[in-house]
Amino acid sequence: MEGTLPLFDWRPTSPSDPEPAVVAAAAQAVAPSVLIFDCETTGTDRVRDQIIELCIQRGLSDDCPSTQIKTWRIKPQVAIHPGAQAVHGIKQEDLDDCPAFAKLADEIAAAFATADVIVGYNITFDIDMLQAEYAR
Repeated sequence: MEGTLPLFDWRPTSPSDPEPAVVAAAAQAVAPSVLIFDCETTGTDRVRDQIIELCIQRGLSDDCPSTQIKTWRIKPQVAIHPGAQAVHGIKQEDLDDCPAFAKLADEIAAAFATADVIVGYNITFDIDMLQAEYAR
């Protein structure tokens, strides 16, 4: 996922830090093709752990309202760390009938291909995890 796409990483600095304002400012700063994404993983090890859920949302500008949402559930090849499960609540049995990342890789890449900007919370981690999945 390397390239020239601007990345906007939002992290709260206080409980009143307004995420929508950050996202709206990012949308105004760029062309209308804004992609917001987030992923859930089996843990935090960028080499060992894997993505188990990836969600994208397009829009958030006058030209492209926020209506296009896609979520993929992905069956990992490693166990979900208890600490990660405590954060996202996804259990191994929730993923037993889901496809592996390799089966979804082209569809996911196509979703990112038309974005002018990618926005997300803790996006550096999510991008690293996505790059690791494509490297496998």
